[in-house]
Order: sequence, then C-alpha cells, then structure tokens
Amino acid sequence: MTQGNEKRGISRAEYQIDCQLVHKNGTLEGKLVNFSLTGLLITCENSSIFKEGDSIDIVLKQFIETEFISEISCDVVRVDKTSLGLKFSAIDYDTLVKLKDLLYQLVNDNDKIDDEIFNYIAKK
Repeated sequence: MTQGNEKRGISRAEYQIDCQLVHKNGTLEGKLVNFSLTGLLITCENSSIFKEGDSIDIVLKQFIETEFISEISCDVVRVDKTSLGLKFSAIDYDTLVKLKDLLYQLVNDNDKIDDEIFNYIAKK
C-alpha cells in the first residue's frame, strides 16, 4: 500500500476492500482501490452505467468491525472503463474516523493529515 500527494492537495492511500455500489438502477459489486478524506476510487465491471454527477451509495461491510456496515453517499466526479472517482456528499463519523486512522497508518505523517483535515474544514 502506498500513498501520494495529489493535485487535489490531499493525501490518497491505496487500500483494497470489497464494496457494493447502490444506485437508482440497482446494486453492483466493486472494489475500493484508494481513498482520501474527501473521496474514493472504486473499480467495477459496469462503470459505464454511471455518469458524472450521479449520486451513489458505497457500502463497506466489515470496514470498521465485523458487525458494522459503513455507507457513504457520494457524487460521481469521474468515470472511465473500469473505475469511478467519487467525492463524498455524506459520511458517518465512525467511517470518517476510520479513514483518518488508516491514512495515519498508510501515509505515516500525522501532522500532514491533521493539516489537511483542518484546511478542508476551514474551506467549508
């Protein structure tokens, strides 16, 4: 698992976990490939059914613990042949904290992540 700086000004980290994509046309299986504190990159076989601006819910089972299911509401910001770039529109506190903790581990620069969180909140 690697991390990197992005043109978005926020760290992204590679992290793979199975997920479900819930859309007005049904549910698809997918895989979370990487994430930041503002969005996700998901791969799925039928990404072409989505278009930029679509709303989608991502369901992560066993993300925090075996009895907890994370559901993140997102907007599609990028679509290509096999993947979707998603921006959070709503995320629960426990899932956001888990993402932050994972970034701490994967990026290995807590001060940088804390600064990114502060800057993101300050822009709101």
